[in-house]
Amino acid sequence: MPLKTTVVGSFPKPNYIKLPDFSDFKPGGFSYEDITRTHSQIRTNGNAFSEEMEQLIQQAISETVRQQEECGIDVLTDGELGRENYIHYFLRRLKGVDFRNLTKMDSRDGEWKGLFPTIVSAIQPMDDKSSVCAEWKTAQSYTKKPVKVTLPGPMTIVSSVANNYYTDVAELANTLVLILKREVDRLLQTGCKYIQVNCWA
Repeated sequence: MPLKTTVVGSFPKPNYIKLPDFSDFKPGGFSYEDITRTHSQIRTNGNAFSEEMEQLIQQAISETVRQQEECGIDVLTDGELGRENYIHYFLRRLKGVDFRNLTKMDSRDGEWKGLFPTIVSAIQPMDDKSSVCAEWKTAQSYTKKPVKVTLPGPMTIVSSVANNYYTDVAELANTLVLILKREVDRLLQTGCKYIQVNCWA
């Protein structure tokens, strides 16, 4: 049985999408807090982009899918082009996470320093909708090849958000596990066969 090929990580946003990207986080580029705040400001109606921005993102996704097809990749990705990063995109769909009042902190033994979104109350899904299922359906509509979905693992999330609510990290991690399981179950029910969960702690 031949090995299947895929890609790991996000694609760079094209120049016509004027939106800070997590890959821009570097000396002289956007700061971590710039990226977080700009995404909060540009979104309308809660977590949705404007119609114009959404059209540009969909154009970029279709181009990214086509590029992977041309390279002969077997399992494609949407490039995560609608996300500032795959962690905070997920957190924006949860109650209890504050993206307006950021907390200054170091993460991962000082590897990341800046202002982080903050858990201020018990986290739970905002509604019964699944944004990742919608992502997958859209990207899959551009190709006959299978498209995978990427999700952050619970400990990846724990190390990428300030926690001002849970006294027990294990309780926080277990809460995230149940929320992520809900998304995985829905993806499988929707027809997605390839799901990548990041385990970087």
